[in-house]
Amino acid sequence: MWRGEAVSAPKVVVHQPNHKITATSSTTANENQNNNQIQTNQPSVQYIYSPSGLFPAPMGRTTKAGQITKSRQRFKLLGKFVAKALMDSRMIDIPLSPIFYKWLLTQELSLSIADMQQIDSTFSRSVVEMEKIAQQKLKIQSSNAGNKEKSLESLKLHGCSIEDLNLDYTLPGYPNIELRKGGRDMGVSIDNIEQYVRLLCHWTLVE
Repeated sequence: MWRGEAVSAPKVVVHQPNHKITATSSTTANENQNNNQIQTNQPSVQYIYSPSGLFPAPMGRTTKAGQITKSRQRFKLLGKFVAKALMDSRMIDIPLSPIFYKWLLTQELSLSIADMQQIDSTFSRSVVEMEKIAQQKLKIQSSNAGNKEKSLESLKLHGCSIEDLNLDYTLPGYPNIELRKGGRDMGVSIDNIEQYVRLLCHWTLVE
C-alpha cells in the first residue's frame, strides 16, 4: 500500500505478578525471574517507515483485481478517517508525503522529476543524474559538431557507460513492474535513456 521500509514492531513481553520465591542460589532466582516473563505468540506487526512521508506504492498493470480492490478499500477507509477528523477538528499523526497531498488536490498532472525528491531522495538523485545525461545527449545530437558518436560514448554515469549499468525497463525496487511491455527483456542504453527516465517518473509519480 505504501512505499518505504518495512519495520517490524517489537514483540510484547507480559510480566506476571511475582510470587513468593525461596531461592537457595542466584541461578534459581534467575530462573524464577525468567519464568515470570511470558512472550506473547501474537503474529509480528510490520510498519512502513519513510523519512519523506507516506506515498502509495506503485501497482503493475498485471496486478490481480482482488489485490487492487483490497488496496482501494484501504484508501477509502483512510479517506473516511481523515474526513471524520476534519469534521471533528481533530489532529491526526499520519505523516503523508507532500506529493500525496497534490494527488488529493487533483494536481497530479503538475508532478515532475523534481517532485521525486520528496518520495525517495536517493532514487531521485540517480534519476536526476540520468536526466542530465539525456539532456547532454540531445544537445550533442542537435549540435553541428563532428564526431558525435565519440561524444556520445564519453557520456558516463559514475564512470560507467549506461550500457554497463545493466539496467532494464523494470521499476527499481519493484522487479515485477515493467515500465513498458516486454521491459524485463529490454536493456537501457544511451539511445533510449530519455524514454527510460520519462517512464521512471511516470510510474513513480502517477501510476
